[in-house]
Amino acid sequence: MPATRIAKEEWEVEQRLAELGTNKAEMIDIARRAVAARADSTEDDPISGPGLLSWIYGSRAMRRTFRAKGWKRNSADNIPSVVNRDTGIKFIFQNADSACDVLRDPKAISDKKKASERLVAAAQMSFEFPEAERDGEEFADIPSTAYYYFVAVRPDGIVTAELSSPRAIEGGQFRGFHERIFIVNPGDMDPIEILDLSDDGPEIEFDVVVTSK
Repeated sequence: MPATRIAKEEWEVEQRLAELGTNKAEMIDIARRAVAARADSTEDDPISGPGLLSWIYGSRAMRRTFRAKGWKRNSADNIPSVVNRDTGIKFIFQNADSACDVLRDPKAISDKKKASERLVAAAQMSFEFPEAERDGEEFADIPSTAYYYFVAVRPDGIVTAELSSPRAIEGGQFRGFHERIFIVNPGDMDPIEILDLSDDGPEIEFDVVVTSK
């Protein structure tokens, strides 16, 4: 298998992101919004709450950022993404167990479905900027070069993020990457913690007043 191309120096990260139609500031803003949503979760939420909030707000921020530049929403196979018509580049938000670690490939927090396997497999056939989607077909299955934007929050609250292009998805997980672009390295962003609202102070008692008519 060919070696993974890794961009981690500031100049090469900015250069590569520019080639893909974005920049580091945009991607960091998306990460901040996703992380802020995760931090808004509490210990009383469902166990999937932090990741779900991060995925929803991360996907929203990604779409708003790129649609403002002319990209289009895509929801084929129920995979929320944003696509550049001119280049065929598709960005997808994903929570991962790690990012920006040269010794460890990111793993999706939730296993990827068959639809994701098909999307990545199709991307290998057209990795050199395929034809883009047609007007008004948000749910059309578009041949594209897919890049996943990983945001990872470690148990200690350290935040990392990268933009990477997987080679394949097998058994619900990514199997190798063409390219990994490091965007938020450990220490670049303040750590977060899940809110503990189990002790919010004394409960407020209300007197119920009953009146006769």
